[in-house]
Amino acid sequence: MLKKQQRIEVFKRLLVFFHDLLWIPLALFIAYSLRFNFDRLSSAHIATLFHLVLVSIPLQGIAYQAFGMYRGVWRFASIPDLIRIIKAVCCATLCIFGVMFLFTRLGGVPRSVLFLYPMLLVSGLSFSRLLYRWYKDRQGIFSLQNGKRVIIVGAGQAGELLVRDLLRQKDIQPVAFIDDDEKMQGREVHGIRVLGTVENLVDIVSEFSVQEILVAIPSADRGAMQRIIVQ
Repeated sequence: MLKKQQRIEVFKRLLVFFHDLLWIPLALFIAYSLRFNFDRLSSAHIATLFHLVLVSIPLQGIAYQAFGMYRGVWRFASIPDLIRIIKAVCCATLCIFGVMFLFTRLGGVPRSVLFLYPMLLVSGLSFSRLLYRWYKDRQGIFSLQNGKRVIIVGAGQAGELLVRDLLRQKDIQPVAFIDDDEKMQGREVHGIRVLGTVENLVDIVSEFSVQEILVAIPSADRGAMQRIIVQ
């Protein structure tokens, strides 16, 4: 069972790696297309594009591995992952165009591609990861889950972390926040709205058929907890 799980994990990593490699020729092609306003490329430019792809794929692939892009998990993609992507792309870009300069003096390579390629590649790699994370975070909503309906007391940082975790679960459905901060009223956290204060708790519980109340206020003292319980 463990070996099977390990094989699945290896397959997933390879799939992600090939996905990232696919973005290399795609980013170069889009960079050339933008440079020439999507007109048909000349045979000379097609040749330089082909040479760039041949050089870029191995060098960029090495940079992906060297900067630890596959230590992170797409489902939890965050700023550190974006930083690793930027470092891997920028470092590899310098190496790629350095190699091209040594062998061809960058003959036939538009200088704008030097700037367009890394921007497009970073955008493509980041967008894929963030889109996947967004989908996984909202998966419960997409599947129209009918899990336990809960209200979260506290729409601060702790509440944000809690609701993010709950949205990944299929057996719990967060329906609303309540928070005494007037500035938070009517705002949304991961698509879940702040519907009122502790004084409105009974009405909100009744209106949304809430089955459980979760308190996400780490700094709440005994008096604040009693106030919530009394409501």
